[in-house]
Amino acid sequence: MKNTAGILLGSIAVVVGAIAQHSLPDTVGATRIVITYRCNPRDRPVLLQEMRKNGERRFAQWKREGAIQDYLLLFNSFVDTTTWDMLSVISFSDYQQTDRWRDIEEVYPGGLDSALLRIVTPSATFLSEQKWQAGKNGDPTSALYMVIPYEHPDRGVYIDFVNSVLVPQFAGWMKEGAVRSWSILLNKHYPGKPWDILLLLEYDGVRGLSQRDAARAATEASLKTDAGWKLLREISSQFRNEYEVSTARVITPKQ
Repeated sequence: MKNTAGILLGSIAVVVGAIAQHSLPDTVGATRIVITYRCNPRDRPVLLQEMRKNGERRFAQWKREGAIQDYLLLFNSFVDTTTWDMLSVISFSDYQQTDRWRDIEEVYPGGLDSALLRIVTPSATFLSEQKWQAGKNGDPTSALYMVIPYEHPDRGVYIDFVNSVLVPQFAGWMKEGAVRSWSILLNKHYPGKPWDILLLLEYDGVRGLSQRDAARAATEASLKTDAGWKLLREISSQFRNEYEVSTARVITPKQ
């Protein structure tokens, strides 16, 4: 069975490599730290209120001080015991800048003060690389994110798969007005549980998400004449395993 799987993966690699042609500029070195947080369902309203009041402002201060390059704070739209209640994606200009975050962690675990840590727990931290990003972020107060973790059998093949299939596909979704921006993070500790890849799709609010199926259909119609894209799209399950999908709002400061 292992030999058969290896032969299949090798064959797929040849096909993918032969038709990879839509790659975006490489962003190697775009270091990100991803942190997931869990809390009791009864504490979710307080968590969101406190993050809007004080928690988000602390991240903004670290950005102003140059300790971090940027940050994205997401609050899960629904209670989900299998994923997370809050997620942060912290950006750094280079790996060396993460040393500043290590100092912050000694005082603010997961970026949180003692008051917040009474109601929420940082559950996992992932060092990652943002390999792809396209589009422009819109108004954070209306944005709706879809966060999708994946596992893949071979990193090199998956990178070619993204360039061959996902780059043109997501470009179509943006053209149709459903998606504002997208990015893919690669877990630096590969293979690393619970995910090797984290996809973040920023939709134009509920309106954009409601147009997802229509945007997908229109994009597939425009790409169906590309035999290579069509073939790889049909066998995409060979490149990755998808896990629990989350939708989330951006945590913005209380006005």
